[in-house]
Amino acid sequence: MGRITVFSITNCPHCKKAKALFSSKMWDYVEINLTDYPEKRTDMIAIADRTSVPQIFFNERHLGGASDVEALDESGLLDAMYADMVAAGDPSDPRLAKPDYPPKVDPALVVAEEEKFCIGGQLYSYSELMELFLRPKVKGGVDIDDRTYHLKKYPRCFVGEDFTTYLMKNFNVPNRADAIQAAKQLQVSRVFHHVVDEHGFEDKKLFYRFQVHEDMTLLNITKVWNGPALNAPMAVLNSLKKQLGAVVSAHSDSEGLVDYAAVNTDPKFKEFQANTAELQSFSLASMPVDMCKAFCINLYNMMVIHAYAQVGVPANSLQILRFFGKIAYRLGDFELTCNEIENGVLRGNRSPPTSPFKYFGKNDPRQSIVIEGGDHRIHFALNCGAKSCPAVKNYTAEAVNEELRIAAQGFCEEDSNVRIDVSQRRLYLSKILQWYGADFGDNHAEVARTILPYCRGQKKQDLETLLTGGKFKTVFNTYDWSNNAKTSPERKFGF
Repeated sequence: MGRITVFSITNCPHCKKAKALFSSKMWDYVEINLTDYPEKRTDMIAIADRTSVPQIFFNERHLGGASDVEALDESGLLDAMYADMVAAGDPSDPRLAKPDYPPKVDPALVVAEEEKFCIGGQLYSYSELMELFLRPKVKGGVDIDDRTYHLKKYPRCFVGEDFTTYLMKNFNVPNRADAIQAAKQLQVSRVFHHVVDEHGFEDKKLFYRFQVHEDMTLLNITKVWNGPALNAPMAVLNSLKKQLGAVVSAHSDSEGLVDYAAVNTDPKFKEFQANTAELQSFSLASMPVDMCKAFCINLYNMMVIHAYAQVGVPANSLQILRFFGKIAYRLGDFELTCNEIENGVLRGNRSPPTSPFKYFGKNDPRQSIVIEGGDHRIHFALNCGAKSCPAVKNYTAEAVNEELRIAAQGFCEEDSNVRIDVSQRRLYLSKILQWYGADFGDNHAEVARTILPYCRGQKKQDLETLLTGGKFKTVFNTYDWSNNAKTSPERKFGF
């Protein structure tokens, strides 16, 4: 009776949109998820001659990607094509067959045991205590508020002597001395700290702040990681990506738009936030170059979505600039923003498009984590959340260079990124290749020669014709900064 085959990857909004169209028509389809079965990518490229996803087939007939199928539906042709497909038998090409074996399962991570605290003769886990402490005050939580001392405002803090009284009242601690001792243990374990780190816990009018309320733009410090790493860096990052992807997917609609306000309050997102603390135990300086490259690309792409849900989605150009210059992860001894990961680490410490200055100065200890020489292909892999950005894919330490080559091909096969008008001798390029043109060459012709190996078929022939025929004009396309946010949580710290 015929079969629809959809090659996809996990959490791809375009894949989700195409599948939603088929579901709305009550059409069954077979999905071959390249995240689960990466070995099937070779088959997809061979029969579709495309590297991007989704790629959709009616039997052996290749329809294209999500936008192609949508256009066929709007023209009224899709239903007729479906009827022809159903009238035929199932496809016989084995490359369109879904593997009959289960996908490879990632090894289970070693999970850090939650620290226990004895208060009033009873043991509490960290999670249990934070659930109690962070309740609204009227429901038994700690009195957390913005407070002022010597005309300086200290946001989201509590008073030491009030906390002593709180522990006595809510945890049946018999006296202030025992309550003070319990509070001191909480501070030693970095559950909270003095607002300017000048005091241990004292039963006085001193201000303290829970770690979970520390600067929200430093995304992975809602908990402080104590001790060495328990797992391999790439394994932890892959697990975190899956956790975040699952929460985001649960709050996405059929168009791929995300309710980030709902993600922010989802208990599964709170678990993810706590689990990102393990990233503090990793040092980029100890990673081989290919691992560092793959790790940083994946981390950057995850960081953007993490920040959308934690500190809010930037709503204008100024907020976009501040967003990428402020959101950060703590990795080992260093705190790195998106801009620093991209321009400092991955681009070999080149100056960004918005400034003539490098991010890491001559004496900056972060010089130790710079990938010397950079790699222009990272621009085909980093996704800042905008519609015009490259697709988000997974990169591995073992195969990052081949994966970047495929990403470069996928980027260049999209006409919105690379298009040639031979008759007018014009080359239309993504704005990315203007902003970061220095990574590709000293002039437009060199940029074109750099991307030539990533073009295929007629597009490659047309670009070769342009390059060998003398002067041509380069036009950089308008960048679409719209994102996939349906809603945003309250924007924090000026976002």
